[in-house]
Amino acid sequence: MRDPLEDLDLGAPFDDRMKKRIIQKFKGRGRRAISMVSKGLVVREARHQYIIHDGSLEHRVIEDTCTCQDNTQTGGPCAHMIAVAIIESINPNFDSYDTEIEAWDAYYFQMFGRK
Repeated sequence: MRDPLEDLDLGAPFDDRMKKRIIQKFKGRGRRAISMVSKGLVVREARHQYIIHDGSLEHRVIEDTCTCQDNTQTGGPCAHMIAVAIIESINPNFDSYDTEIEAWDAYYFQMFGRK
């Protein structure tokens, strides 16, 4: 069976069938990731950098690492990383948005020396 996150990258819909596939592959981590996405707990800071508000804690996902204990101890994908992968797959417009922000930040820094 193919990886459900790869299928999302290829344009598969994030529907109930896909959610079941994610849970089947990632078990509890997949269930928590879907919940985080549904509740809007994943916030993008910059290109490939996210903050996930998980209860009273905030975790950062940068590239392919997360600050949570699950990821730092196991090295495998945690629920936060799976949630980010879902968000990046179902919202392909983030890259152009990030490019605009980075261009503005560079202009602002050049003009004023700080953000």
